[in-house]
Amino acid sequence: MDSNRFTSLADACRKHGARADKLEKYLRQGDPPADDLVALFSRLPPGHGARMLDRALAHGVGPKEPDALRAFFAAVEDVPLWLDEGLLDLGSRTYLRCGIVCGLVMACSCLPLAYRSGAASKPLMFSSQLIDRAVRRLGETNRFFLEICAPDGLKRHSPGWKITVKVRTMHAQMRRLLRQGRTKPWREAEWGAPVNQMDLAATSLLFSVSQLRHLRRVGFHFTAAESEGVMHLWRYASHLLGIVPDLNCATETEGRGLQQLLFDAYDGPDDDSIRLTESLMKIAAPALVAAGLPGLLPGDAHGKPRGPLGRLFRDLAHFLEPRIQSNAFKEQLGQFCYGLSQGILGREFAASLRYPPTAWRHTAPALLRSVVAPLEACRRLIPGGTRWAVWIGHSHLRHMMQTRAFAPRPSFHQLTQPVALPPGPTAPLGGPTDAK
Repeated sequence: MDSNRFTSLADACRKHGARADKLEKYLRQGDPPADDLVALFSRLPPGHGARMLDRALAHGVGPKEPDALRAFFAAVEDVPLWLDEGLLDLGSRTYLRCGIVCGLVMACSCLPLAYRSGAASKPLMFSSQLIDRAVRRLGETNRFFLEICAPDGLKRHSPGWKITVKVRTMHAQMRRLLRQGRTKPWREAEWGAPVNQMDLAATSLLFSVSQLRHLRRVGFHFTAAESEGVMHLWRYASHLLGIVPDLNCATETEGRGLQQLLFDAYDGPDDDSIRLTESLMKIAAPALVAAGLPGLLPGDAHGKPRGPLGRLFRDLAHFLEPRIQSNAFKEQLGQFCYGLSQGILGREFAASLRYPPTAWRHTAPALLRSVVAPLEACRRLIPGGTRWAVWIGHSHLRHMMQTRAFAPRPSFHQLTQPVALPPGPTAPLGGPTDAK
């Protein structure tokens, strides 16, 4: 099936009128400050641009730096008047307390939703890392997510802030490489600009609006203030990622409305969408769960168990780990992930991406809810319960991301050099656009 996004956009215009008319501009639009910066780097000796960016991230930009670098940092260092650090902190703590379930729900629901558009998935299929290195790719996405949600994660000079700025430049590098068409031509007249504003906004809404909705479906409870905090967190992350204000939502209600408009403007899934989802469900999501399970045992979070009980949990974790890592267990985890995804997203969506039949579609969401809902009830009733949930969730996520299954992120130098893309379909470059 050939994807033509402008045909789908015309159908959305008939349903939504003038609101959808504006989307065509954003479907063609990239990120001028980041695009100009990457164009500058492409004219410099290899590695020089990456070092220049790292220096600016660490020490700021001096008056003698190139205009493109100064313009880019003027954009990312601009602090909007609406920014509220208290809401940022609340949003990060809200997601951290969900622990590994937050990553599992993102992998099984938000990312498949991102792959529903064949054309939007094309940037992910024109490089060679997602199918071949699906586990590491999901690890990079989760690490990006975790650093943003860490305490003070989006403050200037923090790791989350720096990663977000680097992801923005990586998106620009992907746009540049795809438009060069070194291996396969980019059909901009049918697909729009690579990593365009419309797709960036849709990804941000998946990490905020969709994630909140799906976490509620598996038993989590969020107050109105917590919902506002999460939306505020991703609104500021979207600002740093270069998403235009017109597509940047302040409230969950506003986000739901824009998301529905964007979904109605999406074309349908194609074979690339199905391949991306298959690699996610059969390889990456099971590895995420397998990496997180041993760390759930008390005393194992830091590798230094204390006392007889701690040693017992350590020995139990060591006993379980090879069994959890076995191919047979991961195959069952893959079936569980397919079932959880279908239970959250619905049968029609699962059929469009050719999910295999599995009995888990009836039981996976209910099983997860039977664990999450009682823990949530205890958290709300016990004084200090939320604070403990944040600490436990954050510690467990950190532990999981240090496992061998999730290798360290590739260096920015590796991802931003103007190398030729290898032939054939495969994968994403970085950060939030993976959610596509």
